[in-house]
Amino acid sequence: YIFGDADSELVMTKAHIAKAKALAIALPDPSSTRILLKSAREMNPRLDIVARSHSDREIDLLTQLGVTEAVQPEFEAALEMGRQILSTLGENNQEVNSLVQDIRTDRYISVRNSV
Repeated sequence: YIFGDADSELVMTKAHIAKAKALAIALPDPSSTRILLKSAREMNPRLDIVARSHSDREIDLLTQLGVTEAVQPEFEAALEMGRQILSTLGENNQEVNSLVQDIRTDRYISVRNSV
């Protein structure tokens, strides 16, 4: 791991972003997320970037800026809680996982289409 401000070009260079395959951005600040995303994308156009989205509106913006996948932690937590409950109640795990994936796909598509 590397400790430092991800907005710093020196930190990005030491992290070998130019040669990296993937980057996860889970910063609590939307502005910092966008700055890091832009910098990383400039250093490595082929980088697979997964970023935390702070709102529905931000999913579309992050996508336009080049994120591979935007994730909303609160939504993902709710899905996992539902999956756990259904599993505990004896529902078929394969069916539950399929349902969760369908909900996830529908949610992110509908958010992107409504912005």
